[in-house]
Amino acid sequence: MIRIILLAICIGLSAASVRAQDVFVQSSTTDSIRMGQTMTCDAPLDLPAGAVVRLLNAQGGAIERRGPYKGPAMPCQGASSGALKRLFSVVGRDQFFNSMGAVRAGPAKAVSTCSAASKAQAVLDIEADKTYCAAANRQPPCLYIRPKAGLSPFVLTASDGGFAKVQLADGQTEVDWPKSLPFKAGVTYTVAASDEPEVNEFTIVAMPRGAGQKLVIKMAEQGCDRQAAQALLQLR
Repeated sequence: MIRIILLAICIGLSAASVRAQDVFVQSSTTDSIRMGQTMTCDAPLDLPAGAVVRLLNAQGGAIERRGPYKGPAMPCQGASSGALKRLFSVVGRDQFFNSMGAVRAGPAKAVSTCSAASKAQAVLDIEADKTYCAAANRQPPCLYIRPKAGLSPFVLTASDGGFAKVQLADGQTEVDWPKSLPFKAGVTYTVAASDEPEVNEFTIVAMPRGAGQKLVIKMAEQGCDRQAAQALLQLR
């Protein structure tokens, strides 16, 4: 009898685990479902005619639901990717998602001197990011400085030696990585201002060549949540 009860509990937990799998909303054209939110795989969807919602599960599978549609979000599958599931939970928080969008877009009248090449990289927020995942060619990123942060000038110091002073123009919030300081994977950089000895410390992590789900997982595993979140929204 005890074995039967234990077996029933195990089956129940297994079923609950499947039902609890995360599904991430990559894009949505209906106000009732917003981009960036998460839901369970068997969550009921009721889409009006013309609505289009693109969903991604924790195994990296994608599905597009087009209205009129009434049914479960996605088929519940097997084992989840822990990195993607963690990223879903992080990006699904309003605070993080809105913050990511703000940094990506910047204020309406932001002054930027970033090159097209560095702007093509995910923006490195020098006050918030702890790791930055660099592509195989390690193109230096565009640096983002929050408005009215009082970080002009600021100094970047590398753990293997070398530093660079960065002076900003009035109202400037984006600037290229200083050419005088080598941009290296595996090196930790400290951000400091004249009135603050250490504003932040971040490390450059090299990523393998490639794109898609595998790269998103790699970035999430390394803690590059902001970049992984942006890549997650761009997966097709």
